[in-house]
Amino acid sequence: MHHLTHIDNLEKIIKKGILSRNKLNSKEYKDTADPSIIEKREELNNYVPFHINHLQIKYGVSYNHTVLESYGKANMIFLITQIPTKNLKEIIYCLYHPTSSYFREYNNFLEYRNKFMEEEGKLPKKEGFFGPMIDYSDNRCKQFFASEILIKDKVNIEGITSIYVFNKKIEKKVKNILRENHIETIEICIKPKFFR
Repeated sequence: MHHLTHIDNLEKIIKKGILSRNKLNSKEYKDTADPSIIEKREELNNYVPFHINHLQIKYGVSYNHTVLESYGKANMIFLITQIPTKNLKEIIYCLYHPTSSYFREYNNFLEYRNKFMEEEGKLPKKEGFFGPMIDYSDNRCKQFFASEILIKDKVNIEGITSIYVFNKKIEKKVKNILRENHIETIEICIKPKFFR
């Protein structure tokens, strides 16, 4: 799963972790979130949101697309971590966007995964040139693509396994930041197709 952030935030994230909206001092970070969406999230602002790589690769997460278009693909990075599989109260598995009417919440990863796959198979389709295809204009589809996994309060940099960047120039910049902060365990991957 991934968390999209501005590259200017990387140094602060290394020092303080990825913080939930209610834990961070917004003056310290380059904020790319839509204020109108933040207002609707209410209690969810106590959690760090992660989106699912499978959805970004296969369909594209509309939130990611909007942020990438607004701030420039070369200015944004994807922080990648493993999906938590432990049944912890601090993790909420969200099927569909958590503010949508379709939203369902799970506290168990296996149940979430099974429901996720089942629900993906039932997404509305329309007739396309090569046969039935996902109806990207359908609100239910859009809300499904925005499914999230929420982690309470913060995620430390030690939890990040890799960072996806748009090009070699940003790869070099990220490598320098990690090196300056004595971090050698995070893989940096150039993945322009992920930036959609």
